[in-house]
This record gives sequence, structure tokens and C-alpha cells, in this order.
Amino acid sequence: MLGIIIFYGLVAIAQGLDLRVAKGLHSRGYDAVRISVVDDGSTSYGSFFDYNANFQQVWSDMHLHSTVKELQNGSATFNIAGNEIEIKLPAEGSATRGFLIADPCISSRDLNCPFLDSFQTFDRLTEVINTVVGSDDIDFWGIIGDNFYEHKSSIGKMLFDRLTLEVKSKVFLSVPGNHDFWIVGGPPGVPQDQFGYGFMQYYGQDTLAGLKTAAPFDFSVPRVPHQLPKMENFVFSNQIGNLAVFGFSGAHAWADLQPHTEDFCTWMQSTETVDTVMVLGHWNEGNLGCSADTTAPKVWSAMKDLPGCNSKLMLYVDGHEHCNHVTEPGHGFMIGANGMGGCGQFGFMVLETSTRNTIDTRVDYFEISNAFTDYWDPLSTCLKEGGYLGCRDSHSASWLGPPTTTTTTTTRTRTHSNPGGDGLQGWEIVVIVVAGLALTAVVAGLVISCTNRPRQVRVIDANAATPLAADAQAQQPAQGSSQ
Repeated sequence: MLGIIIFYGLVAIAQGLDLRVAKGLHSRGYDAVRISVVDDGSTSYGSFFDYNANFQQVWSDMHLHSTVKELQNGSATFNIAGNEIEIKLPAEGSATRGFLIADPCISSRDLNCPFLDSFQTFDRLTEVINTVVGSDDIDFWGIIGDNFYEHKSSIGKMLFDRLTLEVKSKVFLSVPGNHDFWIVGGPPGVPQDQFGYGFMQYYGQDTLAGLKTAAPFDFSVPRVPHQLPKMENFVFSNQIGNLAVFGFSGAHAWADLQPHTEDFCTWMQSTETVDTVMVLGHWNEGNLGCSADTTAPKVWSAMKDLPGCNSKLMLYVDGHEHCNHVTEPGHGFMIGANGMGGCGQFGFMVLETSTRNTIDTRVDYFEISNAFTDYWDPLSTCLKEGGYLGCRDSHSASWLGPPTTTTTTTTRTRTHSNPGGDGLQGWEIVVIVVAGLALTAVVAGLVISCTNRPRQVRVIDANAATPLAADAQAQQPAQGSSQ
């Protein structure tokens, strides 16, 4: 109870510093981070920041302060406008753990958010991020595009203003989605669109553009008429623990992106402290401003066999289609259902790497709610009391994990009606129980049908959103088309 009271007390306190910490590009060295603050320009930070200017092209009432700092031995405390900010990195080559979502909507101001009220996305996202990301369980977090569906001004600021400094001092990753360029979803857009300019300044990644100019970004391409910033403003490669991350924009041409994918894999050839690679791209298919060869699955496919990358465990994460499920067993994951219409889901995923063997890398999916069942109360209570580690066995679905001898998982072609898996329906679930009773008597196997079994069997399936979701799978809504 005390923990719950403290939590609500933290949320009630205004977190005035709109802070962003991004991992530095790998070429800057492992200990580099980009630290940024967004404000109205009225605060002086002395000589702490190298760049101080109004937002360029859009949202000119905002002011960006940014600098690159080095963390000695992976940790440092900085005083920023009277706030003691401790930034920590996992040791280079060590296991790491990150929280990921995509396509979050917390307001209908610029675009309708269908599940805003029924899923209570604003309040629940705030709470779950403060609880999970703000704990010692998580090293980094990220939003994989369509960040809050904003174009007039930042809607994301509504959420960041309610996040604790413990959250905002963690490494943050983000790549743009179609709505981050065009509010209606695709080109050519309308004159009021941000065309990615608001996104790149507000979410503060350390991108290739920052190596070429004194500013952290390249503002040389005018937004009007309907032009996108240069691709280098959205491409980054960095390392967190033993995880390497490649982030990119799907709205730009493959011919321009391809050399950067090759450079990344060349880096992998000479990097012994990376075991797992995560490719981050918003689009899952070629449409709405993205060509077929710059989707996340296609870029991952092009990279996974390149020298250097082919010796690592290659994963990708996307959104765009508003569903949460496994898209490429063992490799690909979609986490795009967080308030928008589509599969009628709401949840987050946690990636955990391992230093023992890449086969022990795991991805756990937590379903907060869906169109038929709300899991919030028990999940929220568990997370506050036990954190991610204390809740993953009872409240998550394993999308990727070490093999076990007690669970058999069947892989089938995915459908959009399954809340947490790759295509099994509730009436299809088969439980295989193998028990050894004695040295001289072995039961080879007992197949229990979900529709004809002599007793109730509690099923925890990698394809169910939570242990409670197996009974709801057959009722899931049909695929939506909103992206």
C-alpha cells in the first residue's frame, strides 16, 4: 500500500524538466549520450548545452537545448537547472532490457483516438511507463513511430510532463511513422503538417545529421511545399549493453538508406560486445508514404544476411498496423495497438537480452486491455508491487524466449484476431501433457482437446495475450484498416 501511495505522489508532482536522453551514435564511443531539454526559451542553462535555439520550421514556440556528453564508467550525474539528473548505461556487452510501444494516442485533438476513453490510454500509459520504465528493471525505452498523432503542436508533451525524472533520464529511442510526417496518414499532406520537423526536434535522437552540422539536425530542406527533412535526421546506430540498435525512416528512399545498413553491418563485423541487433522501423508494409523496400521487415531481411549482421541474432520491431503480435517467429514483433483502431488491443512489450547465449533472449508482451477484456486492475497492482520481473510469468505472453521442456508452442500463419500471438484461435488450443510416473512406467503423452476435456486445464500459451486471454481469443474483432 505504501508503494502505491508513493507512486501516486510522484505522478502528482509536476515534472517540469522536459528532458530527453538518447544513446550516442556508435561512432562517438559507447559512453556517449545526447541530452536534450525542450522548453519555452525562458530558462538559462549556462554553458551546459552546445545548441540553444527555437524549433525550426514548426512549433516555433518551443525551444531546443541539446548537447552530447560522455558518461565516465557508464554513469554520471548532471545538474540541469537545479535538477540532479543521474544517467546510467548498462556495461558494454552486458545484458539489457527495454520497454517498447508504437502508435500511442492519448488525445483526439488532431486525429480521432478511438479507444481513448474505453482503454483510458492517457492515464494508463502514464502510470505503466512511470512504474515499469522508472524502475531498476528497465535500461531503455522507446516509441516506434506515430508518436501521439500530433501536428499543430506537441501532444507528446502532455505525457512527458507527467513522467518522472527517473523515466526521462533513461535512454529513449524513437523513429518516425507516417503520421509524424502527414497528420492524415500519407503524402502529399496539408500545409499545416509537421513533415517530421516537430518529431525530430521534440524526441531528440542522436542521428547521422548531428555529425555533419553544428546543430543536432539538418534544417536545410524547407518544409513548404510538402517536403521532408533529409533522411540523415532519422537514421541512427548505437549500442546499449550487448544490444545494437539501427533506427531509420521508412518515408525515405532505399537507395539512400542502403549504404547506412551496410555501414552498420560492417561495424557489427568488428564488434565483439554485441550479440543481438534490433532494427526499428515504423511501417510493416509499403503504403502511406513508405515504399515496399523500406518497411521494417524488408530492411531487416536485407540486413540479416550481410557480413557482420549474419553472426548476430537479428530482430525487428514495427507498428503502423494497429495490432500487437509476432510477425516473424523468432525475429519480428509488432506493437502498434495503443489506442488507435485496428485489432482492438492495448499493450507493451519488453525485450531482454542475455549474455549467456542469444537463445536466452526474450520478448514478453503485456496486454493491458482489449475490446472484450480489461486486465488493467490486476496488472497495475502486480507491476506496482512486483515490477516487470515479478509479473512477467503471471501477466505476460512469451513472444520470444528460451526453450523449455514443459511447454509446446505451435506456430501458424498469423491472423489479426489474436491479441497476443501468431495466429492460434481459442478453439484450436491443444495442450500436450507428458508425465513420467515411475522408472518402470512412462506415459508417452496425453492430448487434451480444448473443446472436449474431462477437467478444466489452465493454459498459459505464448499466443495468448495473458493467461486470462485464452478464453477471449475466439471472440477477437476482425482486422481494422486504420494505420
